[in-house]
Amino acid sequence: MKMNSNSSHLWRIGEILLQHNWIEWEQLRNALMSQRESGERIGSILVHMGAVTKERVARAVAEQHQKPFVDLHILNAQTDAIHRIPKRFVHQYQIMPLLVSDRTLLVAVSDPLDSWVEAEIARIAKCSDIKTVIACADTIQEAILEVYGREGMAA
Repeated sequence: MKMNSNSSHLWRIGEILLQHNWIEWEQLRNALMSQRESGERIGSILVHMGAVTKERVARAVAEQHQKPFVDLHILNAQTDAIHRIPKRFVHQYQIMPLLVSDRTLLVAVSDPLDSWVEAEIARIAKCSDIKTVIACADTIQEAILEVYGREGMAA
């Protein structure tokens, strides 16, 4: 199964994971059966089953939404980017500001944002454009705690 990047079809996470041979059909079938009962996201189910890592699910989400994937263990956030978004906001929306260039702010998310959240980030950060990249939720949380500290504590 080859994905056509020009296709208007939005590939499902399971299809992308299968295409990369990160899971097997039987694992996906079991996860889909579980999803019918729980309503949980398929990627989370596959991670809980031990079929795939959180990073591979995040990479599949990035591919699904045609956004870059970043490893926050490797990429460090710029001080200017960090200062543009308040602590309570990064905790509330689980985002990590990374870079500022001209009037564009690059922000790491684990799940693509709604446009109203992006508009709010742009307003708060005083940037005309917000670009999002995908990162693992766990590494975003680690980066937030390292840079901003725990929610409710002084920054």
